[in-house]
Amino acid sequence: MKGSFIRRTLLTAAAAAMLVPAAFAAAPEEYLTISPEELPTLNYLKSDHWRVAQLSYLVEDGLIEFDRYGLVMPSLATDWTVSDDRRTYTFHIRRGVNWYTHEGKEYAPLTARDFEAGIKWGLNKNNASNNANIIYDNIVGARDYFEGKNTDWNSVGVKVLDDYTIEYTFIRPLPYALKLLAYDPFFPVSQKFLDETGEDFGTSNDTLLYCGAYILSTYEPEYQRILTVNEHYWNRKEIHIDRIVYKYNKEASANSPELFLRGEVMEVVLPGTIMDDWMKDSEKKKLIHPHVITNGTYFMCLNFEPDYDEKYDPKNWLEAVNSLNFRKALFHGLDRIAALMVIAPYDFQRRKTGTLTRRNLVQYRGVDYTMMGGLKAYTEGESFNPELAVEYRKKAMEELKGRVNFPVKVVFPYNTGTVDNANQAQVIGQQMEKLLGKDFIDIVLVPYPPSGYNQTVRDPGRYSIIRFGWGPDY
Repeated sequence: MKGSFIRRTLLTAAAAAMLVPAAFAAAPEEYLTISPEELPTLNYLKSDHWRVAQLSYLVEDGLIEFDRYGLVMPSLATDWTVSDDRRTYTFHIRRGVNWYTHEGKEYAPLTARDFEAGIKWGLNKNNASNNANIIYDNIVGARDYFEGKNTDWNSVGVKVLDDYTIEYTFIRPLPYALKLLAYDPFFPVSQKFLDETGEDFGTSNDTLLYCGAYILSTYEPEYQRILTVNEHYWNRKEIHIDRIVYKYNKEASANSPELFLRGEVMEVVLPGTIMDDWMKDSEKKKLIHPHVITNGTYFMCLNFEPDYDEKYDPKNWLEAVNSLNFRKALFHGLDRIAALMVIAPYDFQRRKTGTLTRRNLVQYRGVDYTMMGGLKAYTEGESFNPELAVEYRKKAMEELKGRVNFPVKVVFPYNTGTVDNANQAQVIGQQMEKLLGKDFIDIVLVPYPPSGYNQTVRDPGRYSIIRFGWGPDY
């Protein structure tokens, strides 16, 4: 499984799911929803943002896909064979599939060379794909090609055998190889179209081609995205929603419940702040159901390479966070239940997890992964321990005396995309300062808009602690 751990350490984890009202107010052939943030790009070969992936799965197809039970099934590959050593997979590409423009006009046939072109683009270091490592960590010869140690493309384990046959050779046998190839870094792209669009590829709906179930027919940043069904889609009979409309609203969290009641959107994530009001209303209560727990988790991370304003004294934070006693004070001082109750007052217990991966994600011979080895203690235990937190606080202050200026400024940014984010950040800040003392830590809450949040805050390291999400890609 692929994750994103850069300059971070696990502090705690909580399952990412919320209560969501049932859809009820639009025609069955149209799906209306709302988004609080704009996409950083449309380039599915470059981005690892979950919203970009969500869009790419609607407008592009890969070699395989999954049925409603999560089982692998053919998509643009009609069938495949696997070598005896389980390292080489040969796929036969579906014939008669074409690329289409955003206006629905046929552009060119889709062939095996389009899958090769996608891999080649990802392995071009100048393209700065966030997913390049997923390719070069698994495909034979891909790392040397990416790093420029070998410029011979024939050394890479991606071979076009003919226009409708492609072969992948992995570094080692991968039990999850098919699932890996369903991930968008392995999606096809037209080399001719790449040459035409150059650096503009994936910057607008007319700089993309489409081979999937939908076409992004309208793309108006910070207003709306409209996906219309691809009438020429190879599996058109299985597509029952003709239009998907995403309305942009930076105040989506606050406004969406009212939009939902007016029938302008079909589902919303109900903020925890108004959950009681809806649960006490006999009619509104009928519209609420618990969201299915996802495979993703949220947890607090500590930054060992802070890069934020000098007024927050990043060097002082860096000195403090390198103390194990200081980190343990924070670890045992965070009341996860108090934080979870802000967003999920009715089902916070089922959200809590002490490990990066949630329960029931991976099992082996009847034993859940989270119950193996040392993970069992975290799965069954509780990290919040006020007495231990205060004890480690004392040890940290003694250890760091003369080296660190107390209170340590703790920069805690949050995404303003939901009301719950702001409320949860405030609860965490107040709770930890009260327990550990304002003479020990000074938690500085810094709000940021949701659009570009990761690129602006998380990736450059503009935080001391941050709420971070992780989910398995394959």
